[in-house]
Amino acid sequence: MFRKVFTKSFATVLIASVLSTAIVVTTNNLSTNASPDEFVEITGKVFEFDEGTKKNSSHYDESTATASYSPVKGHAFGTFSVKGDMSQLPGGNITTFKVSRDSDQVVTFSYRFDEKKLALPETEWHIREDDSKNVGGINVKDAIKNGAILVQTSLDGLNWVTSTTLSNIFTTDKFNFDFYKTNDIQLINGCFFRVIVVYEMEQLVGQSKVLWVFNKKENKYKKYKEVYTFYAKTEGNDSDLKIESEPRMELGKKVATPLDKGFDGGKELDQKDPHFGWDIGQFVINGYSSVTNDSNDNHVFLKNVGDKVTLWFRLYQDINNLNGDPKLTINEDTNGYDKHFEVPPTNFKHGTLIIQYTDSQNVKHAPIIYTDFLAANVSRKANTKVQLFEEGDYEVSLNYEIMHDTLVDGFTNYKIAFKFSIRNGNCMVFPFELREDGSRGSELTTGSYAKHGFVLDAAKSKYLLVNVKKSNLVVGDDNQLHLDQRYDRPVDLFNDKFTEEGIYSFTFTNKYTGKEGTKTIYVGTNKYIVALATSPYSIEEINKLIAENKIQIDAAGNISVPTPTPTPAPSETTESTTPPETEASTETSESTKETVVEETTQSTESEGTKGTEETTNTPTETTRVTKKTKKK
Repeated sequence: MFRKVFTKSFATVLIASVLSTAIVVTTNNLSTNASPDEFVEITGKVFEFDEGTKKNSSHYDESTATASYSPVKGHAFGTFSVKGDMSQLPGGNITTFKVSRDSDQVVTFSYRFDEKKLALPETEWHIREDDSKNVGGINVKDAIKNGAILVQTSLDGLNWVTSTTLSNIFTTDKFNFDFYKTNDIQLINGCFFRVIVVYEMEQLVGQSKVLWVFNKKENKYKKYKEVYTFYAKTEGNDSDLKIESEPRMELGKKVATPLDKGFDGGKELDQKDPHFGWDIGQFVINGYSSVTNDSNDNHVFLKNVGDKVTLWFRLYQDINNLNGDPKLTINEDTNGYDKHFEVPPTNFKHGTLIIQYTDSQNVKHAPIIYTDFLAANVSRKANTKVQLFEEGDYEVSLNYEIMHDTLVDGFTNYKIAFKFSIRNGNCMVFPFELREDGSRGSELTTGSYAKHGFVLDAAKSKYLLVNVKKSNLVVGDDNQLHLDQRYDRPVDLFNDKFTEEGIYSFTFTNKYTGKEGTKTIYVGTNKYIVALATSPYSIEEINKLIAENKIQIDAAGNISVPTPTPTPAPSETTESTTPPETEASTETSESTKETVVEETTQSTESEGTKGTEETTNTPTETTRVTKKTKKK
């Protein structure tokens, strides 16, 4: 099977680049914010190649350009722009963007042109098909035809990798199209991007007769190459977290896989294997708070607020001089594929990293594929952050091919594969009120009242075990409140809404830490539910106060204390008819009467100054003393 060898001349370029000084981008704190929904145009440069009456004689080599233009307006076929949650930093020698770390960390590339240019008369300069497959020394798979776009990336600004090539782009079905999206490894580490747009144009300048019968057209031809370069990096990633930061754990072990079998299976290496006794590099994960293992003995890394779980890769080897042997190199695997991740045959280049994410609903997302991963690490000359991880389950595999430069070149395949999971270490669920129109309102604390219902937010902790117990509040024949439990079930954190009237009690558990928590929310317009939610009383306390006729609850759920009917003081007539007794008895009666008057006066004065509870108790004491006087 044909393999394109990673040539020694290219190896020399890479080694030289490692010794070179990386481009430094100078910026300051001032920035221009770009709307995440609007494209920002990138300034580029246009190279013109005057072909005269010849065609296909140039391969877009900038050194042969007959003219160049910058800025490109008025000379380019269309406009290149980018979109994302980012801000543009002024200064420096290249357009620089700072991407928000709270976003999806994606920058979208777009090329837009006036569709009328596809219908110009042949007497004006118009697009023609270019059958060549060479763009400034870069061989492309398909012919350029009606224009081509190449996307190149570099982690150091010196060594460029062509990651995407699109041919025949200037057609009506591709009018104003998005053609590329960045990935997180590029933005986390900081990445240079170069977009190259090439196309050929022609113009009819005359025609003549051949043998007085056939028309011969005389055309002129020109080729154009538009080049746009910029730099982008996620903000806030220059933190104190390094590959050596602890706690940390090394993951993965190399195994040999059958040649050209999709990197399937794997076995330990024996002494005859050229990869025996040395490693290509090492994966390290850190930025977590603690670690445990699941039932399959895979690592589960627990993160708290502020943690950024990060996977790193440290390259140990010169990929053109593996283990100090110039005859061992990382080969360009042009026919690579991965059976486990169902990645179809493609050019894996010099090592491909594959990461697949499975979410909390057990949905496997399309794998993220980083081709030419080992070559990119060589050019960067540093430890590479692979990704900042959120909750979920992850599978990782680095697939690479080694060439043994002997009389008959040999090839062997290897992979470093491992699994791990990320979970939030907190145990907290946050209820949010639902407005009348169904939109989400403010956060609710435990014991709150939500007239129209509420939803739960686990704050990205999608793996908490949450259970809800819902009860209705009913009034019995004895005028007492009772709870009627309706269900006790698990909660669907993604879809459940709680809008039915009742009392909801939640229990949430983090099975990885053993922590638990509870919350209660009241829903509906029932006056007793409102009273429970808005007063300091429990159901038992309200039932007791109702039985003693010490509270009243109106239709709106407001609690009030009934005003008792005061007992009048004894009249003078009653006192004068009291049969005379001994002198001692008279004195006692007079003393008792004075007490009655004194207590009654105190009760009257307290009505305007004391709270509800004191107002209730004072008349009761007055009545007791008065009854004693009457009995006397």
